[in-house]
Amino acid sequence: MPSPQQNATAARRQAQQQQISSVINGLQKTSEAELARTNAQRAVLEATLINLRSKLADLEADNWMFEAPRHTFH
Repeated sequence: MPSPQQNATAARRQAQQQQISSVINGLQKTSEAELARTNAQRAVLEATLINLRSKLADLEADNWMFEAPRHTFH
């Protein structure tokens, strides 16, 4: 039969293990939230990049309108 001291030690260990499990679960949830936030930010940045590339293509297509004439009159 375990002594009261052994029972107290076992109870402390169990409490510590529960605390550790709780911390690990909290970290996993935080990691999942961070991953979701990172993925959302990446999606926004990718959409912005696609939009900017499209606008750049439009500007390059219209570039001829803004070029100086290439010939001179004498």
